[in-house]
Amino acid sequence: MKIALPTESKQKLGGGFSFLKNLTAGLLAEGVEVVDWKKADVVLIVGPTIITKRLFQEIKDSGKKIVVRLDNIVRNSRNRGAGMSRMVKMARNADKVVFQSSWSKGLLSPFLLVDGPIIHNSVNEGIFRPEGPSIDFSMKGNPIYLYSRFSRDELKRWEKVYYDFIKISQDNKDAFLAIIGRFSDDLRKYNFDFYADEKYEYKGIINDAEYMARMYRGADYLMAPYFQDCFSNSYIESLMCGCELYDPELSGGTEEMIKLWREKGREYFSLKRMTLDYLNVLNNDG
Repeated sequence: MKIALPTESKQKLGGGFSFLKNLTAGLLAEGVEVVDWKKADVVLIVGPTIITKRLFQEIKDSGKKIVVRLDNIVRNSRNRGAGMSRMVKMARNADKVVFQSSWSKGLLSPFLLVDGPIIHNSVNEGIFRPEGPSIDFSMKGNPIYLYSRFSRDELKRWEKVYYDFIKISQDNKDAFLAIIGRFSDDLRKYNFDFYADEKYEYKGIINDAEYMARMYRGADYLMAPYFQDCFSNSYIESLMCGCELYDPELSGGTEEMIKLWREKGREYFSLKRMTLDYLNVLNNDG
């Protein structure tokens, strides 16, 4: 079977692209050909915003089997007012849909009027593992906290991390926070609003999985405030590297993810498990 994972977006960061890299690696490891959609037996669209309606319709008109992966509400404010209409079109016209979590299915299925299996995200455990080189923060402070986000999405809740870390620092002047991601010029210019010599460092945007794994291994805690996240890759990556989640927000699919981690352990989040789950759906014509 030949599989296509089309993308038209120029953006190369974020959960959808992490998934795309992970699944591509998993498919290649299983000896599956990943090809252009015109040569494929089945086309997996990894998210409604990753291709245009035009391309979706072209694939549909070609008669290719289409599977669409669904995770969360698509924000119209970031998609020129057409985010949810694009999701509806793709979900209702696909041959199959796959949901990323039970929470996601419960949220979207009644609106989209579609049903499908749940396949939880996994990460590349060859990269995200406890063993291996780490960033040495020993001269920065103790303990070490991380906060990471790709976008400036309000639901990633930087403000909660800000207040939490101020309180942490009041109790322990040695606590250190490494900040990763996109932030406004004003925040970077004005010390991220810290005012009492809190220890922190802004690391910018990191688009290197190996380096990110070193960051996780060098830290004690990942600040986990994301609100209504479907099934966070960052949280899984952190846990797989031995970095604990600090006070995770139990909304969205996060509680589901933590429950699976506690009950099934790291093997459940292996790339092979996720890849075989997808191959089962992509191969099955039922």
